[in-house]
Amino acid sequence: MNKRGQPKRLRAYSICYTAIGCAFLVLQSGCFPKSIGGSGESVHTVVRKLRLEREQLLQDKKVLEQTLAIRDREISALKDRLNGQSSKVPHVDSDYFPRVVQIKFNAFSGGVDKDHDGVDEFMRVYLVTLDQRGRFFPAVGRAKLVALHRRNGQKTLTVAEQSFEPKELNKTYRTGFLGSHYRLDVKFDPPLPSDAKDLTVKVVFTDAASGIDFEFTDLLVVKAPTRQAAKPDGPPPPRQ
Repeated sequence: MNKRGQPKRLRAYSICYTAIGCAFLVLQSGCFPKSIGGSGESVHTVVRKLRLEREQLLQDKKVLEQTLAIRDREISALKDRLNGQSSKVPHVDSDYFPRVVQIKFNAFSGGVDKDHDGVDEFMRVYLVTLDQRGRFFPAVGRAKLVALHRRNGQKTLTVAEQSFEPKELNKTYRTGFLGSHYRLDVKFDPPLPSDAKDLTVKVVFTDAASGIDFEFTDLLVVKAPTRQAAKPDGPPPPRQ
């Protein structure tokens, strides 16, 4: 059985060797296609370009992964800050990190007579954002100011109203002898009525970091136009 099977195996080996030899001769003779798709570029050139593109894509992928890792760390740090767990130093309590807990008006808030005619043209509020220790804390967020004129037995009149988006609010930041604050100027529209002596002014500040609304209301003094006595109709009475 073994002797009979040997010639078959020898013939199979001979066929394999012959096929390998033919393939080698074909490659050596340059019969392999010299270009692909009529581009005129050799196979070796195309393969080399594909390898370079692959290496570039791998490099781009690595850069993107590094960028995403940096962004993930930044997002994690922001989340930790919001959760009061941003300390990377041992034995530091989260309460040490400042955050907005209240707002108030500076004592110099009130109506402003810009043209010095004895009548206020707009309301000026010095808004102060405070942290948990009562210190000024530069916050980011949205503010809305509303000034109301409350009259006995009559409908409340809104004489000033304006919203300040975060970018606008940031531009109102001031610091000086009045301290650090956000100066909110809102024109009276309609103009102050003659019976307005003080206004109920309310500001709502929405903290961008926490999403919490902080509200403060105060009664601020204004200078309204004086009420003139009505003039009698017709000519003045003759002198006696």
